[in-house]
Amino acid sequence: MEALLVLWDGLRASIGAVLQIGLIAIPIMVLIEFAKTYNWIERITFLTKPITRLLNLSEHAILPLTVGLTFGLILGAGVLIQTAREGNISLRDLFLLNVFLSICHGVIEETMVFVALGINGLLLVGLRFSIALLTTLIVARFFYRNPAEIPQVIRG
Repeated sequence: MEALLVLWDGLRASIGAVLQIGLIAIPIMVLIEFAKTYNWIERITFLTKPITRLLNLSEHAILPLTVGLTFGLILGAGVLIQTAREGNISLRDLFLLNVFLSICHGVIEETMVFVALGINGLLLVGLRFSIALLTTLIVARFFYRNPAEIPQVIRG
């Protein structure tokens, strides 16, 4: 009988957590569709310009970084692939964006989910961003030490 109570409590808690996540994820997905439709993403790229300057990335890295930070890896990767196909981004920028976004992506969506589960959102964002920034700066320091080794542009 005790096992059934434990099972029931676990099931009830799981359903509650899924509902909380759904209440956050569904509106965000709608917002993403609006952002794609009305080109809001390009308008908010000014927020990530300081990050690209700090990491010494080209201006072509701004849009993929913005999309990856706000909406996550899937949309960020899609924009990054399109930017690479257009031939506007160096291999160094591409690699460093991947390093940064693998650690710090989907900041808005994921933070909202974790806040709903009781985690301090400001601490979470600060830690993720700091670790991503530090890791990317370290990798940038040792990746292509000789500037002559850096391929200038990816050909699509």
